[in-house]
Amino acid sequence: RVWATKLEPLAFRVLRQGRTEPMGEGALLHNRAAGVYLCAACAQPLFRSEDKLSSGAQHGWPAFGAALDGRVRRRRQGKGGKVEVLCSRCDGHLGHVFASRRYASGERHCVNSASLAFERLPSPGTIATEAEGKGINALSRRTPLEPVVVQQQC
Repeated sequence: RVWATKLEPLAFRVLRQGRTEPMGEGALLHNRAAGVYLCAACAQPLFRSEDKLSSGAQHGWPAFGAALDGRVRRRRQGKGGKVEVLCSRCDGHLGHVFASRRYASGERHCVNSASLAFERLPSPGTIATEAEGKGINALSRRTPLEPVVVQQQC
């Protein structure tokens, strides 16, 4: 019940009830800014902007070639069903992962914009190269449910 009061209605339906936002309507679908995509519920960093695929626009949801190590867990939905991806910290539903030969990683994470927040960083290199206590490591120490500003590209 706490989640229902802390999250926007669409984010609650996606993250806590496993629903899917309408195709092509996500606020982060066309975002190309440098930064980190966070779980909208607990603010755990999940994906780097460098791993965002341009194919997301074709499929209707933001897509990523890879997630940050240990930040996303997988669960098969039913026998032979799709593979769901969840935040490893709060178990929020993010979307699904599919095999794809088009990308070096061999897979495509299709993620609901409503399950994400975006934090712009000064430069793409900041994410991977800053020392402990900076970059994504500092973001991961954010307290759960602390307000996260979603910045959109104009």
